[in-house]
Amino acid sequence: MTIITKLRIGAIAAAVFLITFIGSVFLLTSALEGQDASTGMMIAGIICVGLSVWCLSAGLSIVKSLRVLIHGAKIVADGNVDYTFDIKSHDEIGQLAQLLNVIVLKIRQGNGAFEQKVSQHVRDLESASIGDDAMLANISDAVVATDEHGYIAIINNAALKSLGLQRQDVIGKKATEVIGAQDEEGNPIPRDQRSIEKVLATGSAVATTVSGAYYYVRANKERFPVAITATPTQFIFNGKRISVIEIFRDITKEKEIDRQKSEFLSIASHQLRTPLGSMRWNLELMESEIMSSPQGAQERLREVHKINLRVINLVRDLLNVTRIDQGRVEDEPERTNVADIIQSAIKEIESQAHEKSVSVEMKIKRSDTPQLIIDANRFREMVQNLLTNAVRYTLPNGHVYVEIDYTDTSIEIVVSDTGIGIPKEDQPKIFSKFARSENAAVIDTEGSGLGLYIVKSYITGWGGKIWFESNVGKGTTFHVSLPLALRYQR
Repeated sequence: MTIITKLRIGAIAAAVFLITFIGSVFLLTSALEGQDASTGMMIAGIICVGLSVWCLSAGLSIVKSLRVLIHGAKIVADGNVDYTFDIKSHDEIGQLAQLLNVIVLKIRQGNGAFEQKVSQHVRDLESASIGDDAMLANISDAVVATDEHGYIAIINNAALKSLGLQRQDVIGKKATEVIGAQDEEGNPIPRDQRSIEKVLATGSAVATTVSGAYYYVRANKERFPVAITATPTQFIFNGKRISVIEIFRDITKEKEIDRQKSEFLSIASHQLRTPLGSMRWNLELMESEIMSSPQGAQERLREVHKINLRVINLVRDLLNVTRIDQGRVEDEPERTNVADIIQSAIKEIESQAHEKSVSVEMKIKRSDTPQLIIDANRFREMVQNLLTNAVRYTLPNGHVYVEIDYTDTSIEIVVSDTGIGIPKEDQPKIFSKFARSENAAVIDTEGSGLGLYIVKSYITGWGGKIWFESNVGKGTTFHVSLPLALRYQR
């Protein structure tokens, strides 16, 4: 049973809660005639308590799964790629956990592949003939080898290029003296903590991870993150005994990916933590009120219902982002009436717009708007995201407009509002993950900052374009252009 299904059942239970209670009292009191009416009241109460207990149990189950997800996200964000998200459910949270396991597995596989590559390089060096410089030159990874005292005996072209050094400047010099190393904050790493010195001191191999990487410093003082594997060995090269082989590579790209991963998991955990705490608090109060105050329990149930909707939307967004980043978005194109879907999306946000006294108007410039062959569900989600944002960031008594038009080659959709607008300094990042302008965060604290990233990913995947104009205090207009002959790029 999915979260959405559970939520729908819970909503139905909440809606019929009082009806069941009142109706049961009336019917049972009438049927019992001469019997004490309190008997009917008791039986009706049992029915209501049963409904509340069921909803409570379903809510606690969701809370438990979310807590496991948050706990695992923290562990992975700290660099532990051996962790597995152990959630067996088949709902949206279970799907998200499975996709996160795929991400962690790929990181683990990438680390293992590099370690295998390093081991092969070491074997090649150890089996090479004395003075085989040609073999060294063909190794793409940077290689540094030292004697038993840490003096450089071998350095290949890849290492020299990465460090910006000349061979004559390093051969015969202490590795710790000619290769600068810093931590994340830019502080020098003590010599005894450097990989080569550790190997010489312990006789054991040393390897760094992407999360635990440190930085080498080029001759021009530019620093770059490196993944290092240093291995003890014993062989003769050009008459010198080699004791340590260090292989390193520039992992600037991997470091950025790791930063984005950690940021993603950290923000996701934070976004889930707030509604999770509120949901748990309301469920605990409802548990204590079920017997003493059925009316109070019903109000708590409604609040949990509202929070669950927020959590569902957030999990859905996280799930979609994970699928997008993994290239696992599966389109199911079908002939779709664009106008009908937009009208349906408008109806779904009517209550939200009504609460803020925001009007939503739709204008079709041509009555013969052609249909699209497109994934209808994702198209609906795209439109809902744009409309939800427009209503959310439009002040009370404002307006949202939707226009549909087409050319010979494309369908044009325009969503405009009279809202707060997007500051110029925030506009370049508005389609990035977790991007939220400062003025938006003040008005709405519940937004995830994922909606526009998802929207743009869908549109570009369909071969379309999206752009916007915005002025602070006047509003924002989003333009979507989708080709009539959609090409799928995933």
